[in-house]
Amino acid sequence: MEPLSSSSEAVEVAMLRHAVERLVARNDRVWSSDDGALAGEEKGMAAFRGVRVPRMGVGEYVERIGRYAGAAMSPSCFVVAFVLLDRAAHRRPAHPVGSRTIHRLLLTSLLLASKLLDDAHHNNAFFARVGGVSNAELNWLELELLFLLDFELTVTPRVYESYYFHLHKEMLASGTYKQRITRSPTTGNGTIDEDGNFETNKQKITRSPMTNGVIDEDGDFESVADGRPRRWSLSPPRRSIDCC
Repeated sequence: MEPLSSSSEAVEVAMLRHAVERLVARNDRVWSSDDGALAGEEKGMAAFRGVRVPRMGVGEYVERIGRYAGAAMSPSCFVVAFVLLDRAAHRRPAHPVGSRTIHRLLLTSLLLASKLLDDAHHNNAFFARVGGVSNAELNWLELELLFLLDFELTVTPRVYESYYFHLHKEMLASGTYKQRITRSPTTGNGTIDEDGNFETNKQKITRSPMTNGVIDEDGDFESVADGRPRRWSLSPPRRSIDCC
């Protein structure tokens, strides 16, 4: 399998890599002193638990997915994947995500994010091949995550920007990435102050920042296809990129 892109790592990929590395390092440190607690940590995410900690670190894992699948994925998929991962973690607050659960949970979150955002996306078999799991297992993990989230997959522009700027600010604070953003990643409106905090302009968002659609009065997004509004869903697109 050859990489689909040789371009430099997108800022969204770097933000996700930094965020999950910190998340896992913190949780492993908290739970490592208590083997029983660690077992309890894994029990809440049993579907995503590996037999052992993978030899490939989670940072390398994000880079691998970005390298082989990223060319056909919207950069925003890597932010939305963290939103879904974070929601899943909050569904099981007593069981933090650890080294044995993060890889499968991350892969499945990226799969769902790509299906949510991209008109043309890789199929499950391709993601399974890149992620190092079987196609059957990834199909099962997809269902497990959907039910864990109660199918709450919508990410509004407001939520997206909140996560984007939080992840970017944390990455800048770590000193691992120097490029600053000065405009909104979705609307182009707003400013970044010297502390890295974002302030949006008062202009109301009426179009989707990531695809075609409209924003209703409550800030909820409806996509538009052939002139007919429809909610985001996991319905397959008109065409998929069949790589396997």
